[in-house]
Amino acid sequence: MKLLKTPSIDWPEGFEPYDPKVTNNFKTTTSGVSGTKSIEYLAIPRSAGNYTIPPVHFSYFDIEDKAYKTLSTPEYTIHVKRGTSSAQSEAAGEGQVISYTHKEDIKQLGTDIRYIDTKEMGNQKSRIKGINYQYAWLWYAVPLMLALMLLVVLRKQIKENADINRVRYKRANKVAKKRLKAADAALKANDKDHFYEEIERAAWTYLSDRLSIPTADLNKENITSILRQKGVNETLINDVKNVLSTAEFARYAPSTDHAMEDLYRDTTNLINNLENEKI
Repeated sequence: MKLLKTPSIDWPEGFEPYDPKVTNNFKTTTSGVSGTKSIEYLAIPRSAGNYTIPPVHFSYFDIEDKAYKTLSTPEYTIHVKRGTSSAQSEAAGEGQVISYTHKEDIKQLGTDIRYIDTKEMGNQKSRIKGINYQYAWLWYAVPLMLALMLLVVLRKQIKENADINRVRYKRANKVAKKRLKAADAALKANDKDHFYEEIERAAWTYLSDRLSIPTADLNKENITSILRQKGVNETLINDVKNVLSTAEFARYAPSTDHAMEDLYRDTTNLINNLENEKI
């Protein structure tokens, strides 16, 4: 349940969304993990009008029916009223939008338009004639070269980003280090649940990204098989299985600070060793 992804909402144009607030209320018992995961979304409309909030879809695998299912929320149509700067607090209570026109409206000032002084025009023309034009072609060539270089770089980035597996491969170590850093902080705070959660995510997510294994096919058997195909030695493969098994069972078994430190060290060494392998 902790690995459930937050569904995304396709907000209408003109809405300013904020990061959703996620609240987990889980219980771990001998029969497994149960509880609720609440997600609160906040978005502010910046202009008045009628808007439609499209349905939000959530897909999951039903273990009883043994099939994938999708839940959907209804489509919402809302009417946003325009607020006034003198009644901002009342507007917030009535569902109206606070007016922001004072930031966007343009006021014409008496000093906006200046008359052109034509007395210096003759002197300006004479100075322009004295410019050396032998390097004038650089004014066009340099921007053109920069534009071509930028185009090449952008095309390369677009091509690399289009390869999802390559993107996941390149970010695997960075994501793993971020998880390990969070695990280290939980270890120092003696937060065992958070520690084992981050350790387990660090190992599984790294292997999924590095070996290009879809989440649905991620298991120890597939990982072992792919590592053997890539020529990884059996010692390192055994280290992978040991870390995954220890992280999986340690969350539901009593553990000591020494065991947590050993698991953190083994996971860090495993990821560093896999980085050195050409896989």
